[in-house]
Amino acid sequence: TCGVTGSFGKSTVAQLAVAGLESAGHPAGVVEAARRGHPAPHRLQERLSSLRDSGAKTCVLAASARDLVLGRFEGMSFDSGVFLGVCDRDVGFYGGAAEYLDAKAELFRGLGPKAVAAFNRDDPAWEPLAAETQAQVITFGTDSRADVRARVCRMDLGGTVLEVRTPVGSLALE
Repeated sequence: TCGVTGSFGKSTVAQLAVAGLESAGHPAGVVEAARRGHPAPHRLQERLSSLRDSGAKTCVLAASARDLVLGRFEGMSFDSGVFLGVCDRDVGFYGGAAEYLDAKAELFRGLGPKAVAAFNRDDPAWEPLAAETQAQVITFGTDSRADVRARVCRMDLGGTVLEVRTPVGSLALE
C-alpha cells in the first residue's frame, strides 16, 4: 500500500503509479478521495477488500493531510509513501504551515525501516518530513542532488520529453 500526499498532483501520481505497476505485470488499484475526502475507515476497508478481491496486489491511495489528521486511514499500514510538495493555499484548515506539515508527516511517521519514502527534493519541506521517517529515503525532482532526476528536453503542445537519470541508469520518457 502506497500513500501519495501533497498539495497538488496526488490523483495524477496515483493513476500513473498504478498504470506503471499494471504495465509491469503487478495487479494494482487506486483509491482516490472523493470531494470531501476519503470515507470513514470501515468504508475505506470495504473498498480495499473489493480491490483485493478483483486481483489487485498493490494499492495506491491519494492521501490528503486532512484525511490523515481525521483518522481516515486508521488501522492501515503503508509500505511506502510519496511526498509531492506543499503550497500555502492548503494551510487554513490547520492553523498554520507547521501544523499542515505535521499533518503530512503522519504518513511518513508510520513507515517502518523496510518501507520506502520518496520525497520531492525540489520542495524545501522534504527535509523535515524525511527526518520523521524510519523508511528508506529516495528523492526525486529536477534538483541535481536528487536520486531520480528529470531534465525537460522538450515541452510544448505536442507533449513533453524528459531525460530521467536514476541510480540504475537513464531513460527517455515521452
